[in-house]
Amino acid sequence: MPNALIARERVVLVRVVKPKTLSNYGTGLLRFTQFCEALVVPESLQILAPEWLLSVFITMRGAGAIRGGMLRTWLLSLQLWHVVNGAPWHGAAHLKRALQGSKSVTPATSSCTKCALVTITHLQALRHNLNLNDTFDTAVFRTATVAFWCQCQLCEVCVDSSFDPQICATNCTHQRSGTTTSNVSFHSFWAPSTKTCPGSEEIRWIDSKCLCSAEWAFQNHWAINLHFPNIYLPLKQSLGPSPP
Repeated sequence: MPNALIARERVVLVRVVKPKTLSNYGTGLLRFTQFCEALVVPESLQILAPEWLLSVFITMRGAGAIRGGMLRTWLLSLQLWHVVNGAPWHGAAHLKRALQGSKSVTPATSSCTKCALVTITHLQALRHNLNLNDTFDTAVFRTATVAFWCQCQLCEVCVDSSFDPQICATNCTHQRSGTTTSNVSFHSFWAPSTKTCPGSEEIRWIDSKCLCSAEWAFQNHWAINLHFPNIYLPLKQSLGPSPP
């Protein structure tokens, strides 16, 4: 095959994971390379890693030090590395047992303590301390209410670091509103990519009719932040009265 076709295939294969996930994958590759260099493992074994080598890597570098989820990410990065380079992947029953055993000795200090749940009281406190006539504050409140009522990750409803139209939702994103059979108004938009649905997902909420209604916060956001660049198409809807 021409080199250009092979290169294109490898680029597309890497697109199977998000850029942020790829950075985590890079850590696994680095740790494996350092491990092999320390033991003077030939390069021919590194790219065609036998199962016993992968097992020793996990049990030596991960067991008792790294949480199970990160160990699995390391192995996924190595598997993708093999796939992209057209090399067979030898992870099977032996490696699976090594991973399970390593998870069983994971130290408690390898994981952060779970945060307390976010409740409606937190949203009420947030609203009380924001100026909902301010362009920034109203965007913050809209993001918080949509994330709360729709059980979204924050990265799904706001920009994490840099704007990417392939991942981040915009005001051009398909939006829909209406009324349910129970006469409850709802609104939704399509997120180009989420953690569980990389191919786009509809994020929908109903009007809770409370002080922290996602619908009221969303409409308030559009009313306050009207001055978008011409490349965007702001949703022109009238803002209803503030909930009591």
